[in-house]
Amino acid sequence: RQGDRIEITAAAKLPKGIFDVHVTARGPGDRQTDYSEPFCHKKPAVATTFREDGIMLLDGKPFFPLGAYRDPSDTRTDFAGLKEAGFNVTHDYFFEGSGRTATEARAYLRAAKANDIRVFLGFSRAAVRRGDTRSWKRWTGELMDEPGLLTWYMMDEPICQGIPQAAFVQLRQAIRQMDSGHAASLLLARISPVTEFQRAYAETCDVLWCDPYPIPGTPLSLVLD
Repeated sequence: RQGDRIEITAAAKLPKGIFDVHVTARGPGDRQTDYSEPFCHKKPAVATTFREDGIMLLDGKPFFPLGAYRDPSDTRTDFAGLKEAGFNVTHDYFFEGSGRTATEARAYLRAAKANDIRVFLGFSRAAVRRGDTRSWKRWTGELMDEPGLLTWYMMDEPICQGIPQAAFVQLRQAIRQMDSGHAASLLLARISPVTEFQRAYAETCDVLWCDPYPIPGTPLSLVLD
């Protein structure tokens, strides 16, 4: 123990996996604090970093994402339409619903990787809204070693949904605790002109996406703006 920091070392070599760590601290006057956290003892399958010019690097090699939110003709594990169109990144809203399991997500990630497609994988929106840190950490820890994973997709258009910026500060911290190898991405509906309110959300993520929806009523220059 150093001040209010405690370092815990395993008594024996740990196998790969997720472990629950429980700490009870007792002080004078029968004061007691209980602490419980999951601990991830795995390595990311891919190390994600960024060049000075912002280009994403996967294991040190440049990667330019061409993403799609899914080809409606595909089933969850059929990526033929995406491959034919030349995409290399995709997503499925299915995993942002309640009750989705890591087993389902793992099958999806592996099917994507088998087709040379990577995934930006979301979290349960209900869990994000209620601040369920344990759920975020479990989800991240279970799936962080899948090679099909590209980024953790924190949320789609959080401002439009009324989810405060503080929720994504917490979520990013939870991701970092379990997985140091993947970026956290966030999408805002519009970022032009940039406001301090939008900037606060942007600072919670590693990758910021924007979907201004110019078609059909607005010039394409909206995207450039």
